[in-house]
Amino acid sequence: MKPTYSIIIPVYNAAKTISKIIESIVNQEYKNIELILVNDGSKDSSAEIIKQYAKKDQRIKLISQTNGGPSSARNNGLKNASGKFIIFCDADDEINGNNLAKILKENENTQSDMVVLGWNIIQKNQNGEIISRRNITQPKQKISGNKDIIVRSIRSFSNNGRMYNLWNRIYKADIIKNNKLKLREDLKLGEDVLFNFSFLEHINEIYFSNLEPYYTYEEDSPTSVVSSSRLNYDFWKENYKALDSFSALVKNDVYAQDLANFTKWRWLISYSLNIAKSNKKASQQIKLISFALKDQKLKFKNTSKKLSRGKKVTELVFYIASFTPVLFWLIIKISDNGKKIARSEDKKIKLEQF
Repeated sequence: MKPTYSIIIPVYNAAKTISKIIESIVNQEYKNIELILVNDGSKDSSAEIIKQYAKKDQRIKLISQTNGGPSSARNNGLKNASGKFIIFCDADDEINGNNLAKILKENENTQSDMVVLGWNIIQKNQNGEIISRRNITQPKQKISGNKDIIVRSIRSFSNNGRMYNLWNRIYKADIIKNNKLKLREDLKLGEDVLFNFSFLEHINEIYFSNLEPYYTYEEDSPTSVVSSSRLNYDFWKENYKALDSFSALVKNDVYAQDLANFTKWRWLISYSLNIAKSNKKASQQIKLISFALKDQKLKFKNTSKKLSRGKKVTELVFYIASFTPVLFWLIIKISDNGKKIARSEDKKIKLEQF
């Protein structure tokens, strides 16, 4: 009998953490799964550890390949998946309790094209101690109709970013296979966002579960150096392009276009903020921010009434940014590391929950 769910995990030098994620999955009460672990050229004992688990549990499959990166490993997992639904996990994360089993049983009743799930985010200090924990959840709801899904997806990107991740959702496998969807292997950053954009173009129903978060994601420690992905302009630029293509599917929806433009500005602020927080010299920070501003040439044209309350702050900040990148850099540096700029829009716009 074919498994209902294929859980795909890329593995690279994960000997210290791989047992935790494997055991948290195979010990779930729900048993009709296959666990596909793709060893991406690990140089440690990851493969040997997986082999030992595979001997005890036939649901565990080990696939080995030369190092090609996590996207390559996930694509390899997709090629070998036989489940009706696809779930992605990371080798250093963990499934909480028996929550996955509850979610999988719930999904059998909904049969939606995509299911979005809640998750926990933890941060650890240098000693490995948990110093913060956040639960990300959403109201239970089902959205039908491709156009409505696209508009609400854009809203989610502009509001809470819940559509970024691979590991907080369940994908219907036939949609991936029939449309030949795969992750971009030429990108080291942002490939999950682009994959989600592509998948959302082809679905007609999305379900949001309000069950207890099943997944724990370990975020960068606040004491660590700023993530390289946030400093890489190519990462943001690819996202801009993808959002343009995605929003073009509802080009006559004024609200969706305003949300897309607003999202681009927020991404540009995020990029600039992380540049300003980095260890780079001030002159180099200004140069990088200035290049991004000139390259994007973003123009915020607010034509829908729903976004009008945030217009004054937006126009002021981006008017300064367009003409004087140095002053924009200073504002980011002094305004509580730029957080107030982004948060002011959240408070004024009060976008609807996805």
